[in-house]
Amino acid sequence: LEGAKEAGKTIKMVVLTSPSNPSGAVISKQQLKQLQQICKSHGCWLVSDETYEYFTFGGVVHNSPTAADGVVNIYSFSKSYGMAGWRVGYVVYPHHISSVMLKAQDTIPTMPTILSQRLALASLEAGADWVRKKVESLELARNAFWDAFEPLGTVYPKGAYYYFLKLPSMLSETGVIRLLAEKHQILAAPGSAFGTKGHLRISYGPVNPEAAEEVGVRLTKAMADVVRLGLKLSFEEQMGNPISAGTLGPWGPLLESDTQLIERETRRQEKSGDNPALVDD
Repeated sequence: LEGAKEAGKTIKMVVLTSPSNPSGAVISKQQLKQLQQICKSHGCWLVSDETYEYFTFGGVVHNSPTAADGVVNIYSFSKSYGMAGWRVGYVVYPHHISSVMLKAQDTIPTMPTILSQRLALASLEAGADWVRKKVESLELARNAFWDAFEPLGTVYPKGAYYYFLKLPSMLSETGVIRLLAEKHQILAAPGSAFGTKGHLRISYGPVNPEAAEEVGVRLTKAMADVVRLGLKLSFEEQMGNPISAGTLGPWGPLLESDTQLIERETRRQEKSGDNPALVDD
């Protein structure tokens, strides 16, 4: 905001998604308070997307900004109550912008069906406790996914139901997505769709507790393939460099990221008792 102000630009709105899609991050109470103060001092609105408000783990608390002047809160039944496809949500906003909000509503040609509205009402009557019990059932899948992703240096998500993986620098998102789908029957979304190229988003939300262990094993094998492929391409790039290959000088040192990948893959193989070559033929 300060940079935009210095550049003569006006920022009218800041959108916060917490718990976050795709990273699973959850903003703290102190951070949220500071963000509200910053938005207020710059005269811009804070729009809080709270679609995943009930999806937090390990005692982490979801913090919602005060529904006051300068704040708009957005909620959805699609995730909070598992009603994806029924298209029901609601907004909380200051009374003085009611006329503006109604103008926006008037431009929407379709509305939730009566059936969708009745389902939403029944969800509210069931209450948040029902949702939290369902969220608890995701713990097995969350932990199984973590066992597969942790060696890659992935951040442990505190909310929502996604992992956001950073890929080895030599690999393309589309190539890895194709590998996961065709060889391991795992679907992923490209990080570029969220403004972060070189990442993948993988969801553990659809995984039943009974299938968590089996899916975790598949993910572990899939990540081993990703690591090996990244190492192979990095090695080939080094060999293609005259200096690194030794034709114009000594062999160049591995990049730090390459060394970390080798160490992690080695530890994984030692743990599993398997010891295939780190680089595919």
